[in-house]
Amino acid sequence: MNTAYRVWDGEQMHYWDDEGLSLIIKSNGDWTLKRLYTDVLVPVVDSTNRNAALMWGAKVRGKFIYDRSIVKITSDDKESSDVCEVKFSDGVFQVDVSKISADYDVTAVGWVEYATIEVIGDVYQNPELLEGVK
Repeated sequence: MNTAYRVWDGEQMHYWDDEGLSLIIKSNGDWTLKRLYTDVLVPVVDSTNRNAALMWGAKVRGKFIYDRSIVKITSDDKESSDVCEVKFSDGVFQVDVSKISADYDVTAVGWVEYATIEVIGDVYQNPELLEGVK
């Protein structure tokens, strides 16, 4: 079984299905991302790197979504859209909807009704997408 993950190494994103990648997680929670080069696994980045981040993902509505993804939520009538950050908390992918809902701060991704959710980036590679979002 393959579990979707991605790793930010401080400069670039590496995805679980990239050719030759292997994620090793120790019992203490430390992890190392390695890449296969000519039959040898070579370290790419590990959990001791302060700029590194390991994020788990899931397929939601046919698209992979990860912690710290940035999504665009468009109403079904296409009259309004908002940009929000996704956070993984308490075992659930949640969208910070505090600026678009007086009733909720966050909501589970699967509970966003009457709208289309599109992953448009992430906070590591596209922080400018959240500029102006309160």
